[in-house]
Amino acid sequence: TVEGTANHAQNLDMTAGAGNITLTQAVRSTKRLGDVTINNVQNLLASSTFAAKSVTQTTGTGTTTFSGIDTTGANDTAGGAVNIVTAGAIDTSAGTITAKGGTATAGIGRAGGAVTLNSTGSTVTVGAIDTTGSNAVTGAGGAGGAVSLTGTGASAITLKGAITAKGGTGTTTTGNGGNVSLNSATTLNAALITINAIKGDGTAGGTVRFYNTLEGTSAFGD
Repeated sequence: TVEGTANHAQNLDMTAGAGNITLTQAVRSTKRLGDVTINNVQNLLASSTFAAKSVTQTTGTGTTTFSGIDTTGANDTAGGAVNIVTAGAIDTSAGTITAKGGTATAGIGRAGGAVTLNSTGSTVTVGAIDTTGSNAVTGAGGAGGAVSLTGTGASAITLKGAITAKGGTGTTTTGNGGNVSLNSATTLNAALITINAIKGDGTAGGTVRFYNTLEGTSAFGD
């Protein structure tokens, strides 16, 4: 396992160049790392829990695979960003990307972190994504984090789970839902896919945009 001495106390930078990075054990959720940055790698495989303050990949050439990422904020703290950019394929379908706002112990709710998955030369395959803002104790609810998915090719994005970017409830104003952008040709690969970007009070919130074709693995139902 990989963990820090205290929550978010230590950052981790990883650079492999033409080599691979394989993490078969958990990057722990009990004493989470701080900001994790993958600077350059061929193939990246994280096959267990991966919990950190934020996760960034700036360059890659092979396949990037995560079995879930958790950047949920600490109490009274916004969720951390997940920003993966690579020329290779991205696959997070074996788990959930969770970037929710941290629980409010007093005062306002906290925003969810933004999730950006961008393959400049291959495909993006995702399971569920949750960037929900947290509920306020008093004041405004936290906003949902934005979600942006971009891939390449005729089936650039495969979506296998729900996207939840809703805002949190508040005593003065509710948190707005996060914007959801599916920027490339998208295939829905589940019997039911939901995208939820409403405000914390259930009214219209963030904008959901499909910038290319949308299809299922079989004919659409209702």
